[in-house]
Amino acid sequence: MSLGARCSGHARPGPRMFMAAAGASSGRRNGRARASWGFADQVLSSATNFALTVVAAQMLTSRDFGVFAIVIAIYVLSNGTIRGLASEPLVVLFSDTSPSVQCRAAAVAVTRGAAGASVLTLAIVAVAELTHGLPRPTTFVLLALLLPGLVVQDTARFALMTLGRPRIAFESDVVWAVLQGVAVPLLIATNRASLSPLVTCWGVGATLAGAYALVRGGIVIPLDAVGEGIRTRARFGGRFAADFLISQSGTQLIVVLLGTLASAPEAGKYRVAQAAFGPLVVIMSGTRFAVIPELVRARHRPALLHRRVVQVTVALTAVAIAWGVFVYVMPASFGRSVFDAKWDTAHMLIPAVTVAIAAGAAETGALSGIRAVADASGGLRARVVVGALTLLAAGVGADFAGAQGAAIGAAAAGAPGFLVWWAQFRASISTASRAPAYEPHLARDSG
Repeated sequence: MSLGARCSGHARPGPRMFMAAAGASSGRRNGRARASWGFADQVLSSATNFALTVVAAQMLTSRDFGVFAIVIAIYVLSNGTIRGLASEPLVVLFSDTSPSVQCRAAAVAVTRGAAGASVLTLAIVAVAELTHGLPRPTTFVLLALLLPGLVVQDTARFALMTLGRPRIAFESDVVWAVLQGVAVPLLIATNRASLSPLVTCWGVGATLAGAYALVRGGIVIPLDAVGEGIRTRARFGGRFAADFLISQSGTQLIVVLLGTLASAPEAGKYRVAQAAFGPLVVIMSGTRFAVIPELVRARHRPALLHRRVVQVTVALTAVAIAWGVFVYVMPASFGRSVFDAKWDTAHMLIPAVTVAIAAGAAETGALSGIRAVADASGGLRARVVVGALTLLAAGVGADFAGAQGAAIGAAAAGAPGFLVWWAQFRASISTASRAPAYEPHLARDSG
């Protein structure tokens, strides 16, 4: 049965009845397959973005690459905020509902994502026009015009995960990667390898990949979808968006604190140590993207949900520790080849950063479980408490011993942070087990 048929209302009940009768073993195999495709999709997405950054660093002047970095930062913050408002509520609320409800909810989420991006487009254009001295202002206007397509592509990925079709999300990212892989060499061959054409290739590629995802997934956008379910999703989306902004700002604030309390070289040393864990961050984000829909489908069976969250936590923590050990013992020449001479001073931070990253990996498991039971307020409370604790410990460490002190402080906050997240997960799952089951009629809550 194609997803297009599934979402257009022409699916026959026979295949669903057969799947329901296939047993728990088939369900587990399907779940593992969906999680594997979701993980592969997130890894491909992150790898493509990393490759684009490397190409931009080689193609562009230092000034233009700085503008490119700002463009990417604006995109990440804008897209992450819209994920919190539209995409994550979709995954959390609808991954375990009926196909007809899922299809409508997916269309609503994509529509709302596009609407949110359009609002941000106007804001970015206004800032670009009103801010004097902004480098390459036309590039920011270009970003604003491309932002709806970028956001729709990302929101469609989450919609397909909710529908249990992550393979199509993977295909969408393959389309985006191929389009960029064809366009960028053409820019280089025709001597047009400058900032605006590069951003255009990136954004137009995303728009076409998003269109592929919608058509291939059979997601039809209804004209009346923007206001649908606004009360229900606003209750979740605002908290998810706040959670994202706090999590993204935490690491940046530690660097700012180092620059303020110590020096810019100390801040740079800490940033290099963090960058060494970039591949691990890709694995963690890919795992979370893949497992949350599967955890949502298990949320009405608390014992199974708890067991799966423990498995995710143990696996991520083990991988984080193994990666930290690898980074610490790898030849110094390899570190210098990637980070230049800065690696010699950053290397001493790796043990403490490994502890902090491992704690973050363990917290990711608990956060995924909290998301699965739709406890947005509980997750936000834990994020605020742990974020404040980490900033306080890192700030005190930075004041006493620069980057080394900040790394030790963040590591020291890891254990109590882990306990806070897991206490919240246990509270969330306990509350959810006593609460009435989520009803699909929330999809029609008009607010």
